Amino acid sequence: MGGRRGLESTSNPPLPISASDVSALGAMIQFTLDYTTIRDQGVCTGRGLKKVLESEAKYEVYPALTVSGRVSTSTTNIFQILRHGIIIRTAEGNYYYIGGKSNYWIQDRALHAYQGGTEFVLSSESGSRLFKEIRDSPSNIVVLQVRGIRISGTWYQPSQLEGCQTPVLGWIMEWIQSTSGVGAGVIMNYVAQFTDLRKDFIEVPGNLVYESGGHYTTDPLQAILRSFSTKPPFPYFMILTKIVSQLESSLGIPLQIPYSFGFVLFPASVMKDFCEFFLVGKPQEYCNYLVSDTTYNESIIGAPIFSSIICPSGCKRLGLAGLVYKGQMVGDFLGLAYVKPPTDYTDAGIQAYAQELGVSNALQISKSLVGGASRAEAELISVFGLSATVASAIINVLVTWYEDWQRVFEEAKPYAKEARNVVNEVRDFLNKIREYRLLSYVDECLAETIISNEPLEYWYDATKGCVTSKLG
Repeated sequence: MGGRRGLESTSNPPLPISASDVSALGAMIQFTLDYTTIRDQGVCTGRGLKKVLESEAKYEVYPALTVSGRVSTSTTNIFQILRHGIIIRTAEGNYYYIGGKSNYWIQDRALHAYQGGTEFVLSSESGSRLFKEIRDSPSNIVVLQVRGIRISGTWYQPSQLEGCQTPVLGWIMEWIQSTSGVGAGVIMNYVAQFTDLRKDFIEVPGNLVYESGGHYTTDPLQAILRSFSTKPPFPYFMILTKIVSQLESSLGIPLQIPYSFGFVLFPASVMKDFCEFFLVGKPQEYCNYLVSDTTYNESIIGAPIFSSIICPSGCKRLGLAGLVYKGQMVGDFLGLAYVKPPTDYTDAGIQAYAQELGVSNALQISKSLVGGASRAEAELISVFGLSATVASAIINVLVTWYEDWQRVFEEAKPYAKEARNVVNEVRDFLNKIREYRLLSYVDECLAETIISNEPLEYWYDATKGCVTSKLG
């Protein structure tokens, strides 16, 4: 394109769409779509995505995978309960899940989100208003405060889109509408990982979701989500367009927040070369999992869309362009509505974003629950002399959260007493054998034991075994 730099390299992604595909889509939605713009922005996005995936910051483009601990007994397959999203750490240091919800989620257990192998949790008591608010909210996208379990190192999260003249672009559709009226992005998701599973893993009840006490429990599925979340996600190339009136009316989107539409060419197997451009080495095998069965696509709700705009100076920084909201097939394309993502990563900014979505009630309940859990954790540290590592493990894994912190604290006390005893006994043992250098591992090993759900009576042996395994 005249005057634009940065597209001369031969290491461009093989875009899975042709000029004739774009022409066919334009005829269907009654828009004139410029293939050159789609191609050039697609190349910018592909290059930016590959650069991130090959860096230590790769997890910023990995989506979160989310499920509740228990789900409705009307669930028939795992795609009804799986959702995608993102985890945002605000400037104040709080973590939020922003992503898809499922009306099959029920209370009595926690909500679990996994991103890059790190687990985030939101616990609530039986009968809590939380899950009712989630189900009753008008939006497919929810905003919930969560707590991380053993977050180590730097937390990588989606960058914001960079503009031609500004460090932050804002809502990508405003830029698209002011330029060519069309653009390109990439949806990062794990749908193909799940479609490759055996039938007895997909069905509910089945191997990953089983019946227990009159409920469906997702414990085995959670282990799969944790594992999959460490692997590179699949890239779906997406054409970004202005609002398509016929799709808008059929999808019925009751939102005040800005949204628009995009289209993904099906069957998904057309993405194979595009996928292999990003997933190098052994992960390229995953690109063979791409399938065309669109009955699974509800699980893609909440998946992040990334883009990089092209300016006279070249390609700008890759950033978060939106979150998948809803979709349906339009000819050979999956038509998707997507919403504006958060652009202010502060507590106040996330609160304002939740209000735009109409989900501020659910967010407020989650903040009260997290507040109760955090206060109880602080009391465990103060009263029992526990480390933050051990106290956090007890709160995140073993007890129910309540808005009243004292109830959380009372439920946690027996575990805290046992934890204090284990720490003291293992330290005494190490002092007796004069392995003083191992003392620093005691809290870490006990926390690992708690997170692994070892029974209380095994805490001492498991912690001692973990510590002495480092004798080497």
